[in-house]
Amino acid sequence: MLSVDRSRQAVADQIRVPAPDLVAVQWKREAAKDRHLPIGADEIAKLIAADEAFLAAHPITKQPRRNRGRSDHH
Repeated sequence: MLSVDRSRQAVADQIRVPAPDLVAVQWKREAAKDRHLPIGADEIAKLIAADEAFLAAHPITKQPRRNRGRSDHH
């Protein structure tokens, strides 16, 4: 059972890390379905809400790089 406890603690620790994007927020929602995590549903909900608020206030604006490795100048 010790390794299961460590695994659940690792998931709880990861949930507490700020999400860098919406994919990470979705992962947190899925991970939170494990009712045996050593983190409360209220705390998870607050963390997800904080992530969503931050991501809404700071949208990703970086455009994908085109022609990677190729110069437009000839």
